[in-house]
Amino acid sequence: MIPPPSARPPSSAHPTFDGSQRGASRTSVPGEARVSYGGVGRNIAEIVARLGGAASLVSAVGDDDRGAAILEACRSAGVAAGAVEVVRGARTATYSALMDGGGELVGAVADIGRGNSGINVAVFDRITPASVQAGLLAEGPGADLVLCDANLGREALQRALDYCAGANLQAWLEPVSVAKAVRGRLSRPWDSGGHNFSAHAS
Repeated sequence: MIPPPSARPPSSAHPTFDGSQRGASRTSVPGEARVSYGGVGRNIAEIVARLGGAASLVSAVGDDDRGAAILEACRSAGVAAGAVEVVRGARTATYSALMDGGGELVGAVADIGRGNSGINVAVFDRITPASVQAGLLAEGPGADLVLCDANLGREALQRALDYCAGANLQAWLEPVSVAKAVRGRLSRPWDSGGHNFSAHAS
């Protein structure tokens, strides 16, 4: 079981066809838009499922085409998504990256559902300690471990740790980035954490 990650699919990259182009072009260039389904926790859940394991996802998506697509992608990959909340009036979080001809990142936009679009519900804000608890109660029995990614807030991570302690489950943390790794320093230790957590969280 792999709850509770952020839902940040789909991701789109726009590599230019000109392999010699470097950096920002300051104008439009011919290229290709590619869409893939992501989110750190969702990616790990899919890998587990493809390797023959049983993976469940606790997360949230918007009630839009992107949210429906990510749920279908989970089902197609064998990832149980019954504990993924569909948030009415929210946009599914996305990450759009612009790459230069050498494959280097020029710029990116992480849309987590906030902004001036007239939609006031931020999908990440719905992954609360209470929703994490509910998802774990629904999906946790029979699990071998719970893996959280650090896109969650500290309170939600703490709730997951407390649940695992009470259920005698392994609790793993994927810190996502150096900046987010500090969220994992809580009242209990994790059974496993990535390099960003062990090297940089304090």
